[in-house]
Parts: sequence; C-alpha cells; structure tokens
Amino acid sequence: MLNNLLKFLYTFSKKLYKLIILIFKIILNSLVFLLLIPIKSIKFTYTTLINLLRFNISFKLTLFFGLLIPSLLILENIYILKYNHFNYFNESSNLLDNHIEFINNYLNNNPDNYKQYLTLFSSSYNVDIYIYDSNSNLQTSTISTKKKYNNLLNIYSIKDYNYSFFDFSLPAYVKYKKIYPNYTLIIVKSFIDKKLSFQSLAFISFFLNFFLILTSIFLSNKMSKKLLNPIKNMTLAVQNISIKNIDERIDVSGTKDELKDLAQTFNNMMDRIESSYIKQRQFVNDASHELRTPIAVLKGYANMLQRWGSKDPLVLNESIQSIVSESNQMQELVEKLLYLARNDKNSFNLKKSNFYISDLINEVISDMKLIDSKHSYFSKSSYSKLIYCDKLALKQAFRIFLDNSMKYTQENGKIYISTKESNFSLYISIVDNGIGISKKDLPHIFERFYRADKSRTKSNGGSGLGLSIAKIIIEQHDGTIWVDSIENEGTIVTIILPKIPSK
Repeated sequence: MLNNLLKFLYTFSKKLYKLIILIFKIILNSLVFLLLIPIKSIKFTYTTLINLLRFNISFKLTLFFGLLIPSLLILENIYILKYNHFNYFNESSNLLDNHIEFINNYLNNNPDNYKQYLTLFSSSYNVDIYIYDSNSNLQTSTISTKKKYNNLLNIYSIKDYNYSFFDFSLPAYVKYKKIYPNYTLIIVKSFIDKKLSFQSLAFISFFLNFFLILTSIFLSNKMSKKLLNPIKNMTLAVQNISIKNIDERIDVSGTKDELKDLAQTFNNMMDRIESSYIKQRQFVNDASHELRTPIAVLKGYANMLQRWGSKDPLVLNESIQSIVSESNQMQELVEKLLYLARNDKNSFNLKKSNFYISDLINEVISDMKLIDSKHSYFSKSSYSKLIYCDKLALKQAFRIFLDNSMKYTQENGKIYISTKESNFSLYISIVDNGIGISKKDLPHIFERFYRADKSRTKSNGGSGLGLSIAKIIIEQHDGTIWVDSIENEGTIVTIILPKIPSK
C-alpha cells in the first residue's frame, strides 16, 4: 500500500513538474513575443517608409525640375517687385525733397502770402503740406483736420525707414520732413494707388507662378518619361535575355546619346558573352567527343578480358596494349584540357630564366631526330644573346610545331628551324615542304579541336589542341605567330618574340 502511494506521488510530482515547465515556457514565449512586437513594428514601419521613399527616376526628375524652375521664377519676381518698390520710394523721396526746396524758396520770397499757393501746390501734386514753428506748433496745413502729421494714420517715413529687401510692408502714405532754422516743413504723399498696384502685381505673380509650377511638373513628367523610355526598353530586353535566346539584343536605333552608347556597350558585352558561351559549349562538346572514343575502347577491351581474355594469351596481350595506349591518349588529352583551363582562369604562371635560344633549338632538334628517322631536320641560329623566357614552355611550343610538320610532311621530307633578329624582335621560323594548309583552313588552325577536313584527320594522331596550346604559350611571352602555307608545297610558321633583356 505504501509503495503504491509513493509511486503515485512520484508520478504526480513528475507530471506537475512538466506542467510547471510547460507553463513557464508559454509565459516566457509570450513575454518575448510581446517584447518583439514593438521592434517588429518599428522595422516594418521603417521598411515601408524606405520603400515609399524609393521613388523612380522619373518621379525624382519631375519633382526636381517641377520645383526648381518655378522657384527660380518666384525669386526673379520677388526681386523685380522689391526692386520696383525700392526705386519708387527713392524717386518719391527725391521728388518730395525737390518740392520742399521749392516751397522753402517760395516762403522766403513771399513770407506773408503763401497759404493760397500751398493749397494750389497741394492739389496740383497730390500732396499734403505741414508747416511747424520752432516749438513744433502747427502753423498751417493744406488739410482741413488741422491735425499734426504724427496723428495721421499709416504715415510712412522714408527717411526714418530701415529698408529690408525681403520686407513686403506696403505703406499707404510716405512723408518727407525737413527742418529749417525758423520752421519745419513736412510733405505727405498718398501711396494708396501705388500700394494697390503692387498688391495686384504680387497677386498676379503668385497665380502665374502657381500655374507655372503645374505646367513645369506636367512637362517634366512627360519629358522624363520620354528620356527614360530607352532605359525601360533596355530593362525589358535584359529581362528577356536568357540562355535560350542569348542572341537577343537591345534596340539601339534612334538619336545618338549616352543611353544609346550604354545600350551599344551592353550589346557588345553580350556579343562577347555569347561568343564565350558558344566556344565553351563547343569546347565541352568536343572534349566529350574526344573522351568518348577512348572510354568506349577501354570498356570494349575490358569486356573482352572479362569474357575470355584470361584464357587466351593473344587477346590478353592485345587488350593490355590497347588499354595502355588509350589510357596514355586520355592522359595526354586531360593534361591539355587542364592546361587550357588554367590559362582560361589566368592561373598559369611562367617560370622564366636566362638561356640561349640556340641551345633550346638544338635540344629540340636532337629530340626530334631520336623519335623520327623518316625526315631530315636542320637548324640555324644566329642569335647568340641570352633571352629571359620560360624554357620548358617554349620547348613545348617548338615541339608542337615540329610535331605537326613531321605528321604532315612526306617521308624523306625536310624540316628547318632558324632564327633572325631585328631591333626589337626575335624571329624563329619553322619551315617544311609538306602537304601545306588550305586557305579556308588556315584561319582556324589555332582553334581548339579544329582539324582540316581532308588530310588533317585523327588518323594522323593528335587531339586538335596542340596548336591552341602553342599559341597560348607564345602569347604569354607577349609574342605573335604568323603562318604562311601553300597546299602541296609547304608551311612556314614564324614565331615573333620581343627581345626581353636577360635578368
């Protein structure tokens, strides 16, 4: 009974512990979720604002020019208004100054009879005239109110006014004051009509600029869309380009501008990519074709050995020799492919050293005489200076050219290798009297896996990669190759290397 109770308590406590842990996890996850809500909200709001502010170029151009041009016009109108405003007050000041001097002269000449003249003068020039004695008491005035000038509403003093260019306060009156020894003259001129004209001009200018803003925004939007339409077409064309239609290009017809230059540059880039893609695809196809044959041969002889080769010594010997031969050809082909791949990745480094070119030529000729007794080899080198090149790489290139001469020159044919120099270059010529190369094949002999249709077939051996490798080696030494050939007469291969000084 006690044991059952203990088991029950243990089981209950274990389940209670799991329940507490589960509740704790739920509460913790809820707290984390609540804490992350503000962060996620801020992140969402920030992302939304960024996306909203990422306007397209057309909108930005429209906004820029739609605000720039009207803003410049507004500033110009402000300047014109303030300039006219300022000039009018200056002219009014000068005019009132002249009036006061004229009145002063009249008062000095007619001290007893001037009121009628002042009234006539006031009505003629539309001004109000005030005369004060030395105690600032009003003696006479051309207005009937007999009030002092400083009690008049909106009296505006030019002489006491600190003019600001951006001040648009337009007075209703202007005054000019001049103090003489015995009295003070003040002339007040109405500016109400001029004020209304300035206000009307400012009102018209405001609505004109508002209209210009709308017009400039509309025209800027149209113009920006028209200018950016080639970019839209370029984007659509680029989106449609894929491996299946890699030959598609951007239309560059139309006016000559920077966008057309950009489209032409893109088309040129796509031409290079397409050319590289075609060459790569052709290279893969050719490599697969070259490897397919030896693999099939190896598989065939392996099947022969599996069936009855172990019981028939002749079959066993033939199979082993063929397997070894095909394996060597596959190894040679793979090494050449790896060499070309390293060159394509620009990861091939030359190991240059100082040596005499005549020694290298004699070494290559000696090797050829050992492996080929059916042809005559001759060498002549007049260059006796050290050169700084990769000796093993140049030796490989010379062997490739000599090997081709050997394959395509009849028995007892002659093969020559010689050197000569100019001021800046070293010329190495390999000449044979073989079957030559046709004119249609000559431009393609350095292409990978290329063979002439007639005599240059696999029956003569080789994988079609040798001349490609030789050209790469010469070009890595900043050299060039010239090939002249006449069918049934022979071929001349000229290697031109710069005369690099020894180090």
